[in-house]
Amino acid sequence: MDEFEALLETAAARLRAAESGNREGVLDPVTPAIAEKLLSATVPAGHDAVDVALIAGMLLFAHGNALPPGEARTAALGAARSVLAEVSRHSEGMAPAVRAAIAAAVDLDDVGNVRTGKHMMEIAIKTGDANALAHAISGYRTTLQQDGGGTHPDRLEAMSNLSTALRMRYERTRRLADLAEAFDWAERAVEASDPGSPARPNLLTTLAVCLGLLADHTGTEDLRDPAVDHLREAVAATPADDPRRTARLTNLAITLRSRAQRRRSVPDLDEAIDLLRATATAGRHQERAVRLTALGAALVLRYEWTRDLSVLDEAVESHQEALRMTQQDDALQPARAANLGLTLRGRFEATGADEDLDAAVDALRIAWDHGSPQDVRFGAWASDFGTTLLTRFERHRDFADLEFAVRACDRAVECTEPGSPDLARRLSNLGMVLRANYDETSSAEDLRICVEHHLAAVEALPENEPGAGAILSNCANALRTSFELLGRTDHLDLAIETARRAVAAVPGGHASLPRYRSNLGAMLRVRFVHGGDEADLDAAVEHQRYAVDESTELDPRRNRYRSNLSSILLTRYERTGGATDLDEAIDVARQATGTRSLSAMDRLRCLSVLAAGLVSRFERFGALGDLNEAIEANRETVEELPLGHVDRNRALTNLTTLAMTRFVRTESGGDLDDAVLSGRAAVENTPAGHPDRAGRMSNLGIALELRYRLKRDPEDLDEAVRMSRGAVEATPEKAIGRPGRAANLGLVLLRKYERDGDDVDLDDAVRYCTEAVDSVPPEHPDRAKSLLNLGSALRARSVRDGAADDAVRAEQVWEQAGGTASAASSTRLIACAARGRAAAERGAWPVAVESYEAAVGLLPDLVWAGALRSDSEDALAGWSSLAADAGASAVAADLPEQALELLEAGRGVLWARQLDLRENLDELETIDPDLITRMRHVRALLEGAGTPPVHYGR
Repeated sequence: MDEFEALLETAAARLRAAESGNREGVLDPVTPAIAEKLLSATVPAGHDAVDVALIAGMLLFAHGNALPPGEARTAALGAARSVLAEVSRHSEGMAPAVRAAIAAAVDLDDVGNVRTGKHMMEIAIKTGDANALAHAISGYRTTLQQDGGGTHPDRLEAMSNLSTALRMRYERTRRLADLAEAFDWAERAVEASDPGSPARPNLLTTLAVCLGLLADHTGTEDLRDPAVDHLREAVAATPADDPRRTARLTNLAITLRSRAQRRRSVPDLDEAIDLLRATATAGRHQERAVRLTALGAALVLRYEWTRDLSVLDEAVESHQEALRMTQQDDALQPARAANLGLTLRGRFEATGADEDLDAAVDALRIAWDHGSPQDVRFGAWASDFGTTLLTRFERHRDFADLEFAVRACDRAVECTEPGSPDLARRLSNLGMVLRANYDETSSAEDLRICVEHHLAAVEALPENEPGAGAILSNCANALRTSFELLGRTDHLDLAIETARRAVAAVPGGHASLPRYRSNLGAMLRVRFVHGGDEADLDAAVEHQRYAVDESTELDPRRNRYRSNLSSILLTRYERTGGATDLDEAIDVARQATGTRSLSAMDRLRCLSVLAAGLVSRFERFGALGDLNEAIEANRETVEELPLGHVDRNRALTNLTTLAMTRFVRTESGGDLDDAVLSGRAAVENTPAGHPDRAGRMSNLGIALELRYRLKRDPEDLDEAVRMSRGAVEATPEKAIGRPGRAANLGLVLLRKYERDGDDVDLDDAVRYCTEAVDSVPPEHPDRAKSLLNLGSALRARSVRDGAADDAVRAEQVWEQAGGTASAASSTRLIACAARGRAAAERGAWPVAVESYEAAVGLLPDLVWAGALRSDSEDALAGWSSLAADAGASAVAADLPEQALELLEAGRGVLWARQLDLRENLDELETIDPDLITRMRHVRALLEGAGTPPVHYGR
């Protein structure tokens, strides 16, 4: 930088400091010399001589204004006037604020300072010009500093206006020093005024506004009470016909709304709304727009408390009317457009109306396009614009919306000063759009950056932040994702702690509380699945029930709450086997799929949850229609999700499990090929260390084991061993998923022993199956499956070693499996039949009869009353010889009558079910004969038509 550039930068820096209230630079004795050097220098190319003279003249003017009265001051101001008078002759293209400042400097006196301040404030209000505001502050300060004796006729007005100008600058910069000085001048003005002075109401109003802003900035809520008191006094002292009374009522209403929001005071809010409604039509367009904006904000708060859509409609109308009354070049247009945009977005969230979402984007785009980046509010407008674009992206998946959302939220953070009370909210919003970007890219780096922003947002949270709940909840969701997808185990507990803080941050009945509690419940479910603490399970159910019960049908997130409730009920069913939980889970999931969704992704997630419930019911009752519907739902999810989306791997995993399940029922090799294909894709797309990778490896291992049994391809079994062993090795000993994975490995190793005859494989099979059985409580429904595998392994070892102990133990574990009431009936039946065969082989006929009798007694459970006859026949097809085996054992035990009973019981399962249904219809016939006639007709059609086509709610 050459000497001229250095001089120019020094002069400009001293002027900027003076405009901010720091006069140390302009008071420096060398300041006049700097100005003189600039004026005498040859102006290099790239600079305008008039602009250089303007900077030099304003520097001399600021220096003279800062000096005490005397010859030095007079000389400096005289020199400044000479330079600026010449500059004024070339000021045609300059901004209005600059021309006004030059004119005031050329013709300066005490009255001129006050007049200049007024003029500059008018320009600042109209155009948002920061320089005009700085000149206004400078003019008023000069007047008050020169009026050492307090005799200036406009002193009170200058003090009040200086306070207002400083407050305006604070609202744009959030510099507390400006607000503190504004409060000081306002308080001094009130103290200097007479109680009956006509100026006192205006002074009280100025002081009250400063008190309210100080309360917002510092969290000192007690400051709101004197603010309200001052405003009430100002209104009371203003005659009814005074045009200023309306403006003072508006200020009172705004302050009451702020106090209502912080204290959840319904009377304060009601009074604020009544005042604003009463004054909404008074005054000029500009004044009415101010009151309509305030009314809209108050109505939004009432809507948040009441969820009354008519209130929200009125809020939208108020903001729309305020924006219509605002000229395009008005500095207030961006703020009013942003208010309208946020209110429209709120109505979209309540109703799902796409036209509201599009209108919200359009309104916020006005704030983005026409707002000044130097305006402190621009960061808020940019952030809100970004999150609204994100909402539209989630609904319609236009990637241009997501790309612009990232840009807008990133810009919002860039223009927010460190330490700003708004920083936390904007970091959180940026984290949200980065999370959406991660969902599309599956980039671990994207997720890491997302989590960093959310953690920074929580760290930056100011005390008494009204939006703390949303910021904390967003952070908790990001941490949960980090745990689930990156394996950050430390992030799960932190996620739950943060989610609890979010719930505690809002009062009971708050509109966002269902969302925060649902998020917390979902995280507790994740921790239960990985840790097994039943307190987490019960608390998760409680939180999800609250979310569903306290949300309304119009809430577009309600389907998420229902889906989350269904998931946790299914988890509890899997833990306890409670049929009530299963039935409710499916009912709630069906409601979720039929509820309006915020996005297509929401619907797909609800379909996945419904599919999980249908599978559980199939496993319990055997209705093939349930399984087919579940497979179609997951297949649709896989097809609709883009490659790389994080939810696609979950859907692939579900499809693997379901295809295996249908193979067991139908023995279709195509299902096994589908299971292996989807299972392998899920594993390949899940990075090492991911907490779900082990489960997906175990599922693939079982699919390969099943295909090996069908096709006898040795490569399938070898890969099954690698997958199953890797799954167990990657699962911590205390993890809730380890028993199932150990049981699967035991089964695969048993198959390998049967193929290769390696004793190590068989011993390992027994060891892993034993671990699986010992790691879950006796009533757990999955324990029965592990007992089945253990029995098979023990039976194989007893044959190898001739060990009677292993044979006896095998029968004992099968007996335990058959007696597990919480297990699926199909699992219990297999166990009872296995024990019966083993007992028969060793000639223990009484034990064989007992076991076969229990197995035959379970056959009716496979024939669910709600299933089609074809499903029932399929479910029984594999057990056609069970009754004969049972009868033969009874004959061998010299129990011929019992043999006949067992044969008849096995043969008559379907007939008995039909008779049960007929008896039920006979009882109903006496109540409504016409209804029963129609029901019998429908039943006849179903029985004769075979399996009808299934429709899956596309």
